[in-house]
Amino acid sequence: MKTIRISFIIPCYNCSKTLDEAVQSILTLKLKEFEICMIDDGSKDKTYKILKKYKRKYPSCVKIGKNAMNIGGGATRNRCFLMAKYEYIFLLDSDNILHKKSFLKLINNVKPEDNLVTFQTIRFFYSKWFPFLKLLYKDLIFQKTEMIFNDLRRTTIHPPVDGNYLYKREVFEKINGYETDLGALDTWSFGHKALAAGYKYKIVRGTNYLHRVHLDSYWFRELDKSYENLRKLLLRFPNKFSQEEIEEIKIFVFLNCNLFSLIVH
Repeated sequence: MKTIRISFIIPCYNCSKTLDEAVQSILTLKLKEFEICMIDDGSKDKTYKILKKYKRKYPSCVKIGKNAMNIGGGATRNRCFLMAKYEYIFLLDSDNILHKKSFLKLINNVKPEDNLVTFQTIRFFYSKWFPFLKLLYKDLIFQKTEMIFNDLRRTTIHPPVDGNYLYKREVFEKINGYETDLGALDTWSFGHKALAAGYKYKIVRGTNYLHRVHLDSYWFRELDKSYENLRKLLLRFPNKFSQEEIEEIKIFVFLNCNLFSLIVH
């Protein structure tokens, strides 16, 4: 297996029910050189207690921190990055899981010139108590082997939508990290900024990322702000997106958000 040094960053907020699964999915990879950087973003549950447990058990590869108050996903991701020391960064959300075989395949396909590398398929799994989500979420399958900025015009299904991919720290530094005023779209903004800066995504065929769908997720908590935040993001690229394209995306997001709201409420 190819050896690359990876810093996993995990922003944590009220995730005591899912955090163990996320961290264990990293540990079971049995990588030679890695670290896990986690910051509790003002949680009200036992999240920080879990972080301290992992720090005690794995002091050489676990770094933890705690925000005095909730500052949001983007700002917390940026703080996690400041703790990281390795060349490659992987953002793992605290409610998601790495598929061991897929992640190792991802690593084995990384070449020195690759700046962003992602999975071919985002596989959703669901909270058992809310099966209706299965009607709304279908696996995202990326058909190409690489994507550039202009590909964003051709499909709403693209790697930045997910936000969980392997990237070089130079990408973060060049685009100034995650936006802090876009709520749950902070990961979308990272991908959009990276592509706008000239980077491209390499997509490794035959790989999967396991994405949990549940009503306590960051996305659902910020659902009512989704369109306005997306519009705010796209307007930061005045030479990249026309007003007509923004309006088309507005319709797409509006319909989806209202469908979600009807089912949830």
